[in-house]
Amino acid sequence: MAVLRLRGRRDFSRTFSSGRSYRNRLVVVIVMEAPGEATRVGYASARMVGTAVKRNRIRRRLRAVLAEVQQRVRPGRRVVVLGKAGVLEAPWGELRQAVVSLLDKASCLDAG
Repeated sequence: MAVLRLRGRRDFSRTFSSGRSYRNRLVVVIVMEAPGEATRVGYASARMVGTAVKRNRIRRRLRAVLAEVQQRVRPGRRVVVLGKAGVLEAPWGELRQAVVSLLDKASCLDAG
């Protein structure tokens, strides 16, 4: 299943306020059920993480992780992946495992 992008302030705000959050040392995943829709994923990083360059690098790394596992993502969810400062220094395998484990805990992934 293709994963679409979550865009717009309203979509992000609705997901933040109505969704359930899961967190670990590197990322926070906020998930909201959206029955009948394709899964949409948005990426964010807080200003306190650093400059715009660092925040953009964090979002790029998170998008790359989701690109690897998008075939396993279940439909009908809105997901916001919020990167913390440790994302930039984390090895790729550790970052991938952190994101996948939270998506799995949030019941966003099919077995596989």
